[in-house]
Amino acid sequence: MMLAAFLIVVVFAADTREFQTSPASQSVLFNDTVRLDCVTGYSAPPAVIHWLHDGVETTTGRQEVAEFGSRRDGGASGQRSASLTLEAVSLADRGHYECVAVNPMSDQRVHSRKAFVNVTGNL
Repeated sequence: MMLAAFLIVVVFAADTREFQTSPASQSVLFNDTVRLDCVTGYSAPPAVIHWLHDGVETTTGRQEVAEFGSRRDGGASGQRSASLTLEAVSLADRGHYECVAVNPMSDQRVHSRKAFVNVTGNL
C-alpha cells in the first residue's frame, strides 16, 4: 500500500487597489452636521481605514467602517466603506479631508481624492 503526502502552499499577495468612491466636497452651515464617505478598492487582506484632515490623521467625529464583498477566500480579502460624520461643525473643521486605506500586511497606503469642507454662516 502506497501513501502519498501533498503540501499545498497558498501565497497571498498583500495588495490594496485604488478607491472606488472618494469623499465629495461640501459646504455646510456653522453648527450643522456633515458626512463624508469613501469606498476602498479590493484589498488582500482587508484594508484598515484612516481619515486625514489637512494631511493629519483625525480622530474627531464619528468614524464608521463596514466590510462587504466576496467571502470565497474565507474573508482574507475584501472591500470596505467608511464614513466620517462631524456634528456641530466649526471653523476648525474647515479644510481638506481624505480617506486612506492601509494594507495591514504590506503597509501599502492608498489615498482617496481630497474633498474640501467649507463652513459658512454665523460664525
